[in-house]
Amino acid sequence: MKTIELFDSEREVSFEEIKDHCEANEIPVPEEDSDKWWDIVNDIREWDCDDFRSDACYHVDLGLCLVKGYAGLWNGNAEGGKVMRINSGKDLFFMEVDRVRVTLEDDGLVVYGYHHDGTNRYVVRPLNKRGEAFIDRYGDSGTRACHERLINGKMTRKVTRKMIMDF
Repeated sequence: MKTIELFDSEREVSFEEIKDHCEANEIPVPEEDSDKWWDIVNDIREWDCDDFRSDACYHVDLGLCLVKGYAGLWNGNAEGGKVMRINSGKDLFFMEVDRVRVTLEDDGLVVYGYHHDGTNRYVVRPLNKRGEAFIDRYGDSGTRACHERLINGKMTRKVTRKMIMDF
């Protein structure tokens, strides 16, 4: 599967986008790499973020999910995970990082967080009815064994393009 990028907080904003923005707002196109140029780039990125958080482009209403992966730290990767409710794009901003990317890949919906120590990578997997019943009964202990039981017991499912995109 080709990776589909759903969101990148630091995506490249094209000259055409800046030009279109300036024309729509009847302002002159600023000199490339000037302070005004970067103000427009940052505004466009912020609008992208607001749209993603509010599900303006996608429908990221996945319900109860297992979010499992690793945090890239200065001394190596630390595995981790938790069960959490994902009701919209804003729920995918669960890390304090400098940059966030959300993609659809072979293993499903992946959230990357980039920061000064490295890269965090988490796969989001919605729980099926059996998974929800398991969590209702036993809770989420947050342990690797609990999360592996959810995965190996086929109590989660992979996020597909069809689940969150209408086009």
